[in-house]
Amino acid sequence: MIRTLQNSEMSQESAAKKAVDPYARKTRGMYQTLSMSSVGLEMGLCVIIGLFFGRWLDGKIGSDPAFMIVFLLVGFAAGMKGVMRAVAAADRIAVENEQFAAEEAVRIERETARISAGSRHVSS
Repeated sequence: MIRTLQNSEMSQESAAKKAVDPYARKTRGMYQTLSMSSVGLEMGLCVIIGLFFGRWLDGKIGSDPAFMIVFLLVGFAAGMKGVMRAVAAADRIAVENEQFAAEEAVRIERETARISAGSRHVSS
């Protein structure tokens, strides 16, 4: 009796989780899309900040293009680090989506097999 109650409680929790899951996945997807779309902005800002800081430093010290070039390259490297971070995050998201799709395929296959077994049993 106790085992039955625990199983029914677990199934109710998993049913509630699955009911909320489509909305949660949709909003998570929107957030991930927004995060990925900011990569270009991050890259551009890093380069521009490096450029302007280098020009300012050149103006203060008097070494005309040297620091501008150095900080332009530093800004580019910082931007590339952000791009690589975003690519790694996109790879993690792709793996999670593949795992979710595989789990859904198995669940649907089991449901279909259960329904078809039930209909064969009823029609017999």
